[in-house]
Amino acid sequence: MADSLILVVVGALVTFAAGLIGAWIQSRREHSKWLRERRYEAFVAIEAVVYRLDELGQRGVALKTRLGQLNSSSTLTPPQREQREQLTRELAAYADEYDQASRQRYDSAAPLLILGPPQVEKSVSAVLRLPQDASNEDRYRADSDMIAAMRKSLGVEE
Repeated sequence: MADSLILVVVGALVTFAAGLIGAWIQSRREHSKWLRERRYEAFVAIEAVVYRLDELGQRGVALKTRLGQLNSSSTLTPPQREQREQLTRELAAYADEYDQASRQRYDSAAPLLILGPPQVEKSVSAVLRLPQDASNEDRYRADSDMIAAMRKSLGVEE
C-alpha cells in the first residue's frame, strides 16, 4: 500500500514537473514569436522612412542645384525670376516635408533601440547618417547591409 502511494506521489510530481517544463518552453516560444513580430513591424516602418528620406533627399539636391544655377546668374529675365520664386517656394515646402520625415525617422528608430539586435541598430544608423548627396552606390550598399542584418535577425534565408 505504501509503495503504491509513493508511486502515485512520484507520478504526480513527475507530471507536475513535466507540466511546468512544458509551460516554460511554450512561454519561451511565444516570447520569441512576439519579439520576431515586433522586430518585423519595426523593420518595415524604418525601411519605409529610409525610402522616403532617400526620395526627399534626391529631390532636395535637385531643387537646390536648380536654384543655385538661377542664383549664379547676374541678370535674370522676368520668367527666370518667376522660376526662382517658384523654386524657393518648392524648397520651403520640401524643407517642411523633410523635417516631418526626419521626425518619423526617430519615431521609427526607437523600437529598434529597444528590441535590437545591435547589428540591425548599427546598420540602420549607418543608413540614417548618410548625407543627402551621398552617391547611389553608397546608398545601395548601406541599404543592402541594413536589409541583410534585418533578414538575419528574423531568421530569413537569403
